[in-house]
Amino acid sequence: MFKVSRAGLEMKAREQAHDFGVNCLAVKVVEGRVVAVTGGDDQHIRVGVYSAEGSLIAFTRKFAHTSCIKGIALYKKNGVLTVASSGYDQRLKFWEVSFDDQTVKIQKKCQVRHCLSDMNGLCKSGSKLILVG
Repeated sequence: MFKVSRAGLEMKAREQAHDFGVNCLAVKVVEGRVVAVTGGDDQHIRVGVYSAEGSLIAFTRKFAHTSCIKGIALYKKNGVLTVASSGYDQRLKFWEVSFDDQTVKIQKKCQVRHCLSDMNGLCKSGSKLILVG
């Protein structure tokens, strides 16, 4: 995590989140904290919650997909912090994220199959999720 000031960027926290490359990142400020979600070549989803001081609590959902993750979206729906993820396994998965001062939890809510064999990205626009392939 970086602190932005007129002097430039100052690194506040650094941590290895994945075993291999990180393919996608989504960031949102929730309850005064920065929530960063990543998906990688290692098939893992990593959720990190950073305080204003730069302290970190994190959780990794190992093997969230059966192939590399190429798209992540982070948003609130009906007051619930939600992650949508997808990759080369042609699955769009939805996860509920919750956190407190000491723990982060991520729980799969549902999944659907899609037809994009060469998945390259995922974003949220209004109430729609857009899969890029």
